[in-house]
Amino acid sequence: MRFLIDGYNLMHAVGYVVPKSTESQFHSARLRFLDWLADEVTRVGLKTQLRIVFDAQHSKKNLGSSAHRGLVVQFSFRETADDLIETLLHLETKAADMTLVSNDTRLHQAAKRAGCKIVACSAFVDWLQQPSGWKETPPNEPTQEKPALDAKAEVEQFLDVFSKPK
Repeated sequence: MRFLIDGYNLMHAVGYVVPKSTESQFHSARLRFLDWLADEVTRVGLKTQLRIVFDAQHSKKNLGSSAHRGLVVQFSFRETADDLIETLLHLETKAADMTLVSNDTRLHQAAKRAGCKIVACSAFVDWLQQPSGWKETPPNEPTQEKPALDAKAEVEQFLDVFSKPK
């Protein structure tokens, strides 16, 4: 099991994003977030790759990827983090072993197309911070799709909705 994490999305979900912060404050918050995440991964003994992707679309230089206490940290360059994550999902050869951590609907759709698992940020944090009973597998994100209708039921629903006067 490997994780591809929408960095600022998860960082915001756990409260490390400070509105109206300076660039240095934001950098410090990102480091505190990465330290927190590394501490949690170490605490539970998670033995898997976590790739955290951050948006650096407007950076003057390519920050590339680096390691931070066992985490793989990657910055987008001349594209959004979402664009980079979507590309990484598209290129994934072992999709069944990959879990996307994000609240972004667009990325959820890309992960579904690639065949990857999806976990919302809050569910990932809850899973990671379980005091006992921690399991190797994160929760699956519940689908919110409506069950498919058969052709007759679909026509009946259509007629019901569009036949009534306003």
